[in-house]
Amino acid sequence: MRHLWKHRDDPEIVAAIMIAGSIFLRTGGRRGGRLPEGWPDYQCVKALEKLANARWDGNEYGPGWMHVMSDPFPANQPDDEEYGIKSLRGLVQYFAVEHAATLLSYRLVNIRLVGSEKPALLLV
Repeated sequence: MRHLWKHRDDPEIVAAIMIAGSIFLRTGGRRGGRLPEGWPDYQCVKALEKLANARWDGNEYGPGWMHVMSDPFPANQPDDEEYGIKSLRGLVQYFAVEHAATLLSYRLVNIRLVGSEKPALLLV
């Protein structure tokens, strides 16, 4: 979430973070490296992840997420097996719908404790 907060004013970088996170959700962490059958080739999807990471962090391997993390964003993982995605373009479109649903359901907030004041809540 800190990555999204840091870049909240740049929609292109937010999109890159979301794409990289969605790919990590499916290929990284505890889930291992399996994509649903009928989806684009694993290596092609990882190449897309590298492009997304390079766009927002300047490093194709990105800052990444901890390997023990299972979900980089607060959302329910859809049942990917039900969607036959044949191209990377289709995959990006699929992620766009997923990201829109996540951003409609959740709001980024930053709670800052300053001295002895009460917490200040800043909305995006």
